[in-house]
Amino acid sequence: MRMDLSYGEGFLNLSVEGRSVRVVTPCVSEAKLKISSEVLRAFETFSGKGVNGRGLANAKSVAIAVDLQQGFGQTEMLVEEVLKYLQSFSALERVTLVSSSPLNLTTGEAPQEYDFRVRVPEDGKGIVLVGETPTFSTPILVDRDYVDSDYRMSLATIRPNAFYGATGGPVSTLLSVCGQKTVLRNKKTGTTRLSKLFDPHGCASTDAAEGCSLIDVDCMMNTVSDHEGTLDRIVSGPIEEVWRGGVDACISLANTSMKSRADIAVVGAGGYPSDSTLASSVQSLISGYLATEHGGVVLLVAECRDGAGPRGFVDGVSKYESERAMIAAAESSFHIGMESACLFWRVISSRTVIICSRLRRSLVEEHLKCHAVRDPAEGVELARTVIASKPRIAVIPLGSDTIPELGTD
Repeated sequence: MRMDLSYGEGFLNLSVEGRSVRVVTPCVSEAKLKISSEVLRAFETFSGKGVNGRGLANAKSVAIAVDLQQGFGQTEMLVEEVLKYLQSFSALERVTLVSSSPLNLTTGEAPQEYDFRVRVPEDGKGIVLVGETPTFSTPILVDRDYVDSDYRMSLATIRPNAFYGATGGPVSTLLSVCGQKTVLRNKKTGTTRLSKLFDPHGCASTDAAEGCSLIDVDCMMNTVSDHEGTLDRIVSGPIEEVWRGGVDACISLANTSMKSRADIAVVGAGGYPSDSTLASSVQSLISGYLATEHGGVVLLVAECRDGAGPRGFVDGVSKYESERAMIAAAESSFHIGMESACLFWRVISSRTVIICSRLRRSLVEEHLKCHAVRDPAEGVELARTVIASKPRIAVIPLGSDTIPELGTD
């Protein structure tokens, strides 16, 4: 079997021989929807009524949380369509986009009748404390412009996420409009209490949901797509009512049934920007973990042009001897990247991991506790030496969008 695996902005050829080789891919959506028409349909269905009776039609100021994730650019298109729609409201005086990521948007040539702002949450004068989450006491520090607006929206794309269960909804809202102290506390909560993977009811997502209830978001509008970028649906309305439905749709597209686990999984991280760092490729590594037996081998193909990732990720793996030791350290001193290190430890504790990347061999083997190769063929041959019998091999070209599960196949 031969195929090309995405690697940065190019491809690497993979050739695997044997009868026990299967390709594992996520589902394809049968819907062929357009964002522009679905946004109009969403506004008409939801009617713009928010929490505490706040309505969009009479709002003088609207704030929009925007989570720009790596992927298909659908959130950017969603933002542009929403901004076009808002231009029809004569009472509107100000629209503020709040995002933790830089925004490059084309809002069309039509003149805007309102003041347009873009903000990045920063700890300090621009942040206001709206309360603490009841379960984990996370301080919810929110961008002041977002809190002061008459109507609050949240736009994102729902995608599988091993740490949060899925993105979008309360997860994307918290990461977009809250200050660094809130984000750190939320990620620390998830890291030190991580149990089940892809669990939207886990501690990190529960904490985010409680935080969103304090922020009083009037409406979320999230896209759900398949791995090809085909729009499956838009879910809109109150976060607590509609996010779970979007998550279920997202996970059903990602779930792939396997009769039995493989001995070796060859996993592609999906190319740039998903494979820009090893930390950003961990989700794909988890896919290989779920597809293999205990003691199996995961070969990850990820360019990692920008290195291994945040210092918290590298230190979280290199400075400790187990996942438990790293979690104990995170309790007292948490750094961004340790949440990815926790997932990484989950894999390397029970699987042999081979990384095909541009990372230095010394970094991979001496600090990250894995094997390093430069091309997939070398990685496959190395993997075969680890497995004594004739190995069952699973090839997962799109690891970040695939959740292997045991079933009827």
